[in-house]
Amino acid sequence: MQPVTTVDKIHHDIKALDKQVGDLIASMKQLGRVEDLEELRIKVFPRPGWTTPAEFLLVTAAFGALRAQVEAVTALKQKVVEASRSIGA
Repeated sequence: MQPVTTVDKIHHDIKALDKQVGDLIASMKQLGRVEDLEELRIKVFPRPGWTTPAEFLLVTAAFGALRAQVEAVTALKQKVVEASRSIGA
């Protein structure tokens, strides 16, 4: 009798995995909606007296962090897709 390994115990729930991917797709589509950001660029930021110097630094840092997170998610998504395609190929 062969010993049972941890890999042997993993149940391949493809429906659950498919749901995860579907949920991710929905989230990424929501992330791709940029109308609110365009509104900030066109209507909000140009207003005279829009913000104090401290608030400007805070907003600038927040947008920098958002951009870094989006870039990290994009890179991770690309790697997961590439790896998934190569499995069993």
